[in-house]
Amino acid sequence: AHLKQQGRPAYLDAVTSDEEGGGDAAGGGVDAAVFDAGSFGEAGGDLYDQAVQTVLRDKKASTSYIQRRLQIGYNRAASLMERMEREGIVGPANHAGKREILLEGGGHGGGGDHDDD
Repeated sequence: AHLKQQGRPAYLDAVTSDEEGGGDAAGGGVDAAVFDAGSFGEAGGDLYDQAVQTVLRDKKASTSYIQRRLQIGYNRAASLMERMEREGIVGPANHAGKREILLEGGGHGGGGDHDDD
């Protein structure tokens, strides 16, 4: 009721127009800008390989560590850690968020030496 007493809204054309052909709210115009396809597509494979190499090299496997080392956001780091868990590289997270590294050395297809110390 209070807002209606203030008068009619003055919409900004730049916000409400669909000039770029990106779609409407349900069509993905905004979502496409936020969640670009390249961030999870083929480029994500390189990022995954970097994450695996980082975990195997530094012997530290946690989402926050991957975030810091690769300078990525939490959601992407968590997705990478979940994929590593699915592929048997790391175990499930403990109470502190750290994970046991199940794969030793550079055994992932990133090409490192495979040392059994």
